[in-house]
Amino acid sequence: MLDLKPHKRILVLAPHADDAEIGMGGTIGKFIQLGYDVKIINIIIPCEDFNGISSELAKVRRRNEAELSARILGVSMEILDIDPYDFKFNRLYTKMFDKIIHDFRPNEIFMTWEHDSHQDHQILASIVFSATRKNNCSLYMYETMLPGGISSKSFRPQLFVDISDFIDTKRNSVDAYESVFGETSLSKAIVDRASFRGGQIGVGYAEAFEVVKQIVY
Repeated sequence: MLDLKPHKRILVLAPHADDAEIGMGGTIGKFIQLGYDVKIINIIIPCEDFNGISSELAKVRRRNEAELSARILGVSMEILDIDPYDFKFNRLYTKMFDKIIHDFRPNEIFMTWEHDSHQDHQILASIVFSATRKNNCSLYMYETMLPGGISSKSFRPQLFVDISDFIDTKRNSVDAYESVFGETSLSKAIVDRASFRGGQIGVGYAEAFEVVKQIVY
């Protein structure tokens, strides 16, 4: 179970602006209500369509949506704005995340699932595994992205967080990304998954996590 001691510092790492909300928007809302110091770091601001065509206007819109979502959650948010064609698992980026973790001094870190089918999610997981190899903080992976996330591996959660009182917070934080979800049924699918996870533990809604390491003092 999560250590619910007061005054915790929580670092949420998201490859793209919207990943944190999809994976754990309700948990973030719950942490904020508990008085925790929570920070989301969005690494890449997507600006390409499915054909790989970039648009500066799309990037500005996605940034604005990320800022709106952070206000809905009541969370601190930082954007690194790394070039997705440059983002890779190497010493440069491992050192960058070493510094981010050292400076924020989190008790717990949440990141993307290591087997997600999106290459940026895999890269982030590899970087964070290396950057947290000697840190005294717990490390969790939130569930794969929607849409997509199909792979030959199965997400096997060991940790569930009841977000029944925060499902509207999650829904609203996801709906802030109108450029992503506005013309689709994906927002409903994301909420439906939270309902499925809730049913697994006998509550209305939940979010699920794989535990990499958990440290309880």
